[in-house]
Amino acid sequence: MKKLVAFCLMFMMVIALAACSSKTESKKSDDITTEVAKEDISKETEADDISVDTDKTVSDDATGNKDNEENGAADISVETDKTASDDSTGSKENEETGAADIGIGTETTVTADTEISDDSEDKTGADSGNAEPADLYAEFKAGTAKVRFTGSGERSSYLDLSSCLEVGELYSVDELIAAIETVDPYLNTDLNGYITYQDIDCGSDGIPELLMMASFGDEFSINIVFKEIDGELRICYDQDSWSRCYTEVSDTGFITTSGSSGASVHDYEEAFIDADGNYVFLYGFTENMTLFGDFYAFNADNESVAIPTEGLDIEHICIMDYYFEPDYQDRTHYYYCIEIDDDFSEVEWDEDYKGDEELVNRFSEAGVDLYTKSEVLKMVEEKRAEYGLEFKYV
Repeated sequence: MKKLVAFCLMFMMVIALAACSSKTESKKSDDITTEVAKEDISKETEADDISVDTDKTVSDDATGNKDNEENGAADISVETDKTASDDSTGSKENEETGAADIGIGTETTVTADTEISDDSEDKTGADSGNAEPADLYAEFKAGTAKVRFTGSGERSSYLDLSSCLEVGELYSVDELIAAIETVDPYLNTDLNGYITYQDIDCGSDGIPELLMMASFGDEFSINIVFKEIDGELRICYDQDSWSRCYTEVSDTGFITTSGSSGASVHDYEEAFIDADGNYVFLYGFTENMTLFGDFYAFNADNESVAIPTEGLDIEHICIMDYYFEPDYQDRTHYYYCIEIDDDFSEVEWDEDYKGDEELVNRFSEAGVDLYTKSEVLKMVEEKRAEYGLEFKYV
């Protein structure tokens, strides 16, 4: 009986130890599972943190703004487009952008130029508003702005703009040059389109104008003055030069033209462009030296009449013809006579002396008044004084 009891006790102890061992192994397995789970959770958390940091870094770098930490790739794309637009218009809103924006800014240089080209079409109209003159001049030289031809201030003889341009129409610099080239086939040379520009200040009022000088072949060239008026560019003056006539425009818009229509016939004119872009003619004269045959003058009715020179010392007579109107059809002519020596130098006369009595009589018989030199030069002095200009006869 005792043995049976002892056996039962031992059997129960074995069962108890087995149960304890099973619980211990189960606890260890649970602990291991828990640790693995914790490690997985930790790794996922680190991965998420890395992803968040990466997105945040890209967003911050691409836009320079921490307000977009939660934005994804789509937001970065939007911000990039915005940065490119801002860079192309010179906006200062993106001063803090990173290296990605620098690359975008470089690529949008062409876009910026294209936008200027599109806008320039609007700036040439009367409603173009507040464009600065210097900006319009720069755009015209670059070929992105146009100038309106009004037909005012036209003084060209051979390169006549009215013969190749339409009044009221707009022209780019290339269109302007191409139109002038159609005036004469002779202008189609290798030197076509040689252009230089000069900033000038007509009227010295501090508001700039633009002078363009274009050469066509070896003989012809033209001076054109552009002015910004009511938000658009306009041609306010043009005059050509050629082998026997030279025109020069100063940095204040003062214009001198000199030339010759023969070996002994020389011409000179003075004019200027005022602060409003208006062409103002001052005076001009024709110098007729060593007369050949009859001298033709204009009477009070602006009709050409012949004055005989037979029997006069024509090799030592010089007749000066002054006028104060730009158009020859409307001129009043003021003549005076001077004596020249064999070297074509002027011989001094008394200021009241009109010349040889026979010459004076022939002028009178033809119905043409002959003045003294001092009388005519006094007219020139008064004409220049109207505009605050001094006159010194050389």
